[in-house]
Amino acid sequence: MLSQLKSLFAGSAAPAAGLDLRTAVAALLVETAWSADGFDPAEQECIEALLQTRFDISPAQAKDLLAAGDQAGRNNVHMLRFTKQILEGMEPERRVEMIEMLWEVAYADGVLSVDEERLITKVSGLLFVSAGERNAARRRAMAKLGL
Repeated sequence: MLSQLKSLFAGSAAPAAGLDLRTAVAALLVETAWSADGFDPAEQECIEALLQTRFDISPAQAKDLLAAGDQAGRNNVHMLRFTKQILEGMEPERRVEMIEMLWEVAYADGVLSVDEERLITKVSGLLFVSAGERNAARRRAMAKLGL
């Protein structure tokens, strides 16, 4: 089972029925983008690039996954379903990488809103990512973006 989850995160397994790990990741990335003043084109490009890299998928597949994540987010009242899926499907190191991805989306437009920061702090707690790990992920994301 653990190998199936690892292969799903790596992008080689077929998604399970219902919400899969990839869609949960995409949904949280999209939720981060929406948490500020709207879903900016720079954030969309960032999410697509992150999904392509993380899951080793094509640009078209990344667009589809982003759309699936957006739809999943619109169909859920809260993000606990997504964080639960990620918590169960990812090793602790991968969850820290997930937080780094959220920071990259938040900074994609060059501005971090208070709402984006609050959301990432909340998600970090739900994924059992410590404040130190969260802040280190933030610094790595900022360095990647040249901020």
